[in-house]
Amino acid sequence: MWLAPIAHVFWLNGGVEPVSLEELVPQLEALGHVASELDARLRDVGVGGLDGGTSLHERLGTVLDAVSRDDLERMARLVEAIRRELDDAARRIAALRELKLLLDGVVPTS
Repeated sequence: MWLAPIAHVFWLNGGVEPVSLEELVPQLEALGHVASELDARLRDVGVGGLDGGTSLHERLGTVLDAVSRDDLERMARLVEAIRRELDDAARRIAALRELKLLLDGVVPTS
């Protein structure tokens, strides 16, 4: 997985038509509102706003660049296999609890 450095900014080509100031100002205001909302949301989840999000993005990029795609896929398969085993164990434990209740003469409610 590759994350683009946060310093890279990609601007859309507005075409060959010049953009008037009257068109540009509302677009910039909308962008400011989006940035403010994103900052607030990132603060609400404990990331530390846009500054914290930028820092986190850079750290994740550094960490993930050092891990190969094959390693990530292998780990994802391993985690999925462990999840299936834990689900199976949970089903077996529930069945044992139900059996114990039956042997103790108590009828389960579910």
